[in-house]
Amino acid sequence: MSDLSITAPSIEGKDLLQQAIRIPEDLPPGPCILLFAFSPAHQSEAMTWVPALTDLAVSRKVAVRQIIVLPAFAKVGERIVLDQLVKIVPSEAHDATVLVFSDQGALARSIGAGDTNHITLALVDASRHIVWTASGPHTSETETALRAQVAA
Repeated sequence: MSDLSITAPSIEGKDLLQQAIRIPEDLPPGPCILLFAFSPAHQSEAMTWVPALTDLAVSRKVAVRQIIVLPAFAKVGERIVLDQLVKIVPSEAHDATVLVFSDQGALARSIGAGDTNHITLALVDASRHIVWTASGPHTSETETALRAQVAA
């Protein structure tokens, strides 16, 4: 976990409704939690965060977006990947799930993540700065730190 203040990088992708998305430009106003997954294998880690992130979205009105970052060379299979994601991601989350093809290491560094071996959560404030990050599956300690940052 780390507290920081870096400008959120500009990231372009598509949500599962096939809409072009630019982050942070297209984020809703106010704070937003971005959950970055760098591999399909990260889905199990991401799922550990669902109850806490759902609660924050409802109780604190914090927007949550899942950003799936795949290597740039995989873009040739974008249609296949999107079709598979549409099948496995609940329909109510299609507009909140963004698929990005990029240099994974460079993107991870730009958001303050240590590596791409685990999911990374990034809290983006209303001024579009990343003010907090953490990596890995849910723990009560990390959730407590995230809630403190959201409340600040």
